Amino acid sequence: MLEPTLTQTTLPTTWVQSPNKLIQTPNQNILDWLTKPYILSHALRKIAHSLKLTLISQQTDFVLPEERLCLNFCEQDQYSALVRKIFLHSEHEHYIFARTIVPPKTYQALQAELESVGDNFIGEYLLYNKSEVQRDAFEYAYMTKEMAMMQELQALMPESVFKAGLWARRSCFWIQKFPLLITELFLSDLPRFPC
Repeated sequence: MLEPTLTQTTLPTTWVQSPNKLIQTPNQNILDWLTKPYILSHALRKIAHSLKLTLISQQTDFVLPEERLCLNFCEQDQYSALVRKIFLHSEHEHYIFARTIVPPKTYQALQAELESVGDNFIGEYLLYNKSEVQRDAFEYAYMTKEMAMMQELQALMPESVFKAGLWARRSCFWIQKFPLLITELFLSDLPRFPC
């Protein structure tokens, strides 16, 4: 597998422990979405009763340097893992673009479960309400179009959807001792956070 071409203008994403430390201050609605829902799909169902998941891909793919760093990839030459990309959306509006990174050792340990997720919500299917699963604290970022994950999104959606940049959160889940990383980008169609 070839590493994708990152242009000279590709910038690394800066992740912070608190949304108050973001370089761009989110409005209250975005802040609520970033910090309040522990289970994002549950909150989205309160405002989009026909919430859908579109599986874009689930295959061995390139892992971004910031993802390798977060997951503590040991080997310098380990650039690929199982990468799952999805959209959460209603009939007419896209709310979330998510990218899940499953390191090779996690995939080997949980292969049957991961291959059967399909177009189900991975959190509800595999992660939540299970005693052997732990979740690290959220990290937050403001992404501009010069960042690698936004460049990936540009290939999937019209640029008008995110011309001003997008906010994101990520967290690492541990299934027993095996990690996986979920990053969620909040798209501009995101409605008001449900009370």
